[in-house]
Amino acid sequence: MDAQTFLSLTPKKVEEMTGRKMSFKERIGLKLAQSKMKRQLKKGSAGSVPKGVYILLAIFGLAWIAMGIMDDWSGNNWWLNLILTLLFWLPGFIHALVIMNKYY
Repeated sequence: MDAQTFLSLTPKKVEEMTGRKMSFKERIGLKLAQSKMKRQLKKGSAGSVPKGVYILLAIFGLAWIAMGIMDDWSGNNWWLNLILTLLFWLPGFIHALVIMNKYY
C-alpha cells in the first residue's frame, strides 16, 4: 500500500477491507498514524533541521532561518519570528519554541 492510499483510508473503508468493526481505540490509532505520516511527508519534501540545531538557533536569535528552511521559505512563521527577534530577543525565542511543536 502506498502512502497516498494509506492517507485516504477511512475507518469505514478499513472495516470493509477487513470485514470487522474497528474499536474506538483503533480508529484513533489510524488517525494518529495518518497524521504522523502527513508530517513525515511534509518534512521530507521541505528541508529539515535537527531539533537540537533548531533550539540552538532559537537561543542565538536565528530561529527564523530554521523556520524558513523547514517551511521552504513560504508562510508567515519565519518573517514573524524575524520581526519578533529584532524587536527584542525574548518574544522571538518564545515564538520559536511555540512553533517548534508544529515541526517536531
